[in-house]
Amino acid sequence: MLAGLPVHLSPSPSRPMKAPQMTATALLQSRPVHFGKLSAGRASDNIRTSLGIGADLQWMFALNQLYATELSDMTQAQFAGHLGKASYARVIDDQAAFILAFDQDAAYDSPNFNWHKANLKQLHGAGTVPFFYVDRVVVSPDHQRRGLARRLYEELFAHADARGHGRVLCEVNSDPPNPASDAFHASLGFERMGEARLSERQKTVQYLGRIGTS
Repeated sequence: MLAGLPVHLSPSPSRPMKAPQMTATALLQSRPVHFGKLSAGRASDNIRTSLGIGADLQWMFALNQLYATELSDMTQAQFAGHLGKASYARVIDDQAAFILAFDQDAAYDSPNFNWHKANLKQLHGAGTVPFFYVDRVVVSPDHQRRGLARRLYEELFAHADARGHGRVLCEVNSDPPNPASDAFHASLGFERMGEARLSERQKTVQYLGRIGTS
């Protein structure tokens, strides 16, 4: 979620999250996730391949909670568990922004994630179609309108293409409408794939997809 330009919001999973039994550090180290870090003032070739688990977890959780109404309200243990399940994560230095994404094999019980999986199955049959689903993009209020969300998306596109995950998927609000988010995603090459009413959140979302070069 981006305050001032809400890119997309992923509602809470359909069932309440259970706090993990492992410590946050152990949980994040238990699964090979594609983590990286970008400098807020430099190009994307300054990516590091490890996440500073202790310090980064603290501010990522705090930033998530700043937008808990739009995203999902979690305890720190629940957020660590969610982060530990992610297939892909990037953070931008200075506690500026982060992105989380899940691939087609992720154990993620989200209605929007499941909609995309079911839609691809309907379109392409029984075979698995590789993709990345963008769960959340969050930018600190102090770092907005600096192109950080676009940088995070573009880095994900490059990562997805390099690994044969040609599709990057997400959703945006359509009721209430969000023309700024629509324009932002269109500029990144996303196209409309469908729509659903989320009654429990009293809003309608449109599902978007971008097909890359792979």
